[in-house]
Amino acid sequence: PVVEVLIEQGYRIPEEQARTAEVLRVAGFPAAERMLEILKQSDTIGPRAFLLDAVGGMPEAAPLVVPLLKSPRASDVRLGAELVGRLGTSEALKDLVPLAEHPDERTRLVVIDALARFRDKAALEPLRKALSHESSLTRSRAGQALAARGSGAYAMPLLAALEAEKDPLTWESLLAAL
Repeated sequence: PVVEVLIEQGYRIPEEQARTAEVLRVAGFPAAERMLEILKQSDTIGPRAFLLDAVGGMPEAAPLVVPLLKSPRASDVRLGAELVGRLGTSEALKDLVPLAEHPDERTRLVVIDALARFRDKAALEPLRKALSHESSLTRSRAGQALAARGSGAYAMPLLAALEAEKDPLTWESLLAAL
């Protein structure tokens, strides 16, 4: 009941959402379960973003989050990828990496963003591979993800992608990333 009241408070008083998320983080596993139930109800986060922040700051929620990566529902996979990226659960990389080639573009983009948050080298190869994906939006996002890592070592893959790029908007995006 306390978790429900806190969640309701977060909806009613948006300026208190950050503090509500902080309190929910310390509420533990049962609170994480309830917040995930709510987040899975809709594909859009909107006013429930504070719940995403709360679960994304709860390392103990990883056993609840990682199975979402294997869901048949693309919205669950996107939610799982977003949360795994926030949690930085390196054990989840083996499940996250193949999703960089997911057939649903929105899912691919969320996965690329999640992979960008990992410093583990296992996250690097799918980002490099995404630079040559058939979707220009995927190529662009992969370039931005590599640039966000803040290392000059990624300049060569970005330069190679830039040279091969045919789409003008993606070319500009890759140039900005470089």
